[in-house]
Amino acid sequence: MLFTNLISIKKFEPKLVSNHWINPPLKSNLLRSQESFEKILKTSNSIQDVAHVFEIPVGQLIYLLKNKEEFYNSFDIPKKSGSTRRIDAPKRGMAILQTKLKSFIEAHYRPRSNVYGFIKGSDKGIKENAANHRNKNYVINLDLEDFFGSIT
Repeated sequence: MLFTNLISIKKFEPKLVSNHWINPPLKSNLLRSQESFEKILKTSNSIQDVAHVFEIPVGQLIYLLKNKEEFYNSFDIPKKSGSTRRIDAPKRGMAILQTKLKSFIEAHYRPRSNVYGFIKGSDKGIKENAANHRNKNYVINLDLEDFFGSIT
């Protein structure tokens, strides 16, 4: 394997115990440093490499990606309008994978100055965003129906 000298890949692969394969418990935090994670991810060229980067057994990563529908709890919450909004919350395995990916994205994503929502460590909010639109002739507020369901 390409990355065996950094962290043993055996830590992330299942073990055969009494004729049953047991996956090691997944952890939401990475064992390696962010710099090491980035270096390995940039040179990854196979599903095995990606699984190693995210410290997850390759079979489990493939299963998560090919059967993603079963790794979400779906439920509806009421909206102010009286209709409902569908929430697809990731279950444990998918949530852990997303948490690991999130740390990588946050380390590299630099939002534009006009972005106000969901920026980690930002003091920008609804009031600051609204102030930018004060005294404008037109303001458009859009809600894209089923946006997240359409991009996966």
